[in-house]
Amino acid sequence: MLPAFLVYLREGLEIGLLVSLLLATVIRAGAPERVRDIWAGVVTAALTALLGGILVQVLIGRYVGTPLESAVEGVTYGVAAVVLTYMIIWLGRQQRTHSRVLAEQVARDVAAGGAGLFLLAYVTVLREGLEVVLLSLALGLAVHPESGLVGAVLGAVVAVALAVGLYRGSQRLNLRRFFQVSGLLLVFFAGGLLANALDEFRDLGWFGPYGHALWNTSRVLSEDGLAGNLLHGFFGYVPDPFGVQVGVYVIYMVVTLAIFLLPGWGHHRRA
Repeated sequence: MLPAFLVYLREGLEIGLLVSLLLATVIRAGAPERVRDIWAGVVTAALTALLGGILVQVLIGRYVGTPLESAVEGVTYGVAAVVLTYMIIWLGRQQRTHSRVLAEQVARDVAAGGAGLFLLAYVTVLREGLEVVLLSLALGLAVHPESGLVGAVLGAVVAVALAVGLYRGSQRLNLRRFFQVSGLLLVFFAGGLLANALDEFRDLGWFGPYGHALWNTSRVLSEDGLAGNLLHGFFGYVPDPFGVQVGVYVIYMVVTLAIFLLPGWGHHRRA
């Protein structure tokens, strides 16, 4: 539940802040009647992302129980890990510049008229929505569906409440600290997704003799138990890891945490 809650809380708040920026910029530009264009783009993007997620889920479902199941799940984990890492590090550094550029584009679209605002809102929210869809697919594979659904709903509800409160000025939140802490936790989650991807590829025999387990802790901490499932969903825990998996995980965590924790990472976000 925790991974789903964290992902939906962060992504939901990110979307809420972007929509708030669009709305506030339009109102400051003296064109409140154009707010409906923003909302039309937001709703259309959300529906597009939802439809895309359903289609992908249907396609993945066709491979369940087939020899390609592990390959599809491994690719899903791997792509989700790459996207999540990109979102945490690169967007974390570029957020301030991105927000300024977005505000400038809104001002130009207000002056130009036409469908510019609708398209801007659509593309902006669709990009975030597709990230949510991809991460949701990975979460669905990594954690129990019931707990994942509860975590996702709670995270989305809290994100909406925070975004509305921040927009109206009734809530105060240190956004820089929020994104630093959530980003740090998501680094571990992304590392877990990468470990899960390698585990799926091992099942396909891709690593040959290098896929033999280094140890087995299933008697001490089973992956099917509550604690084991939580660790599997969040950190990619498996009771029988193999050498390549451990090596890649350690290298990923060391490099990513070093980049993330470098002085100045969070200075591009302001409260």
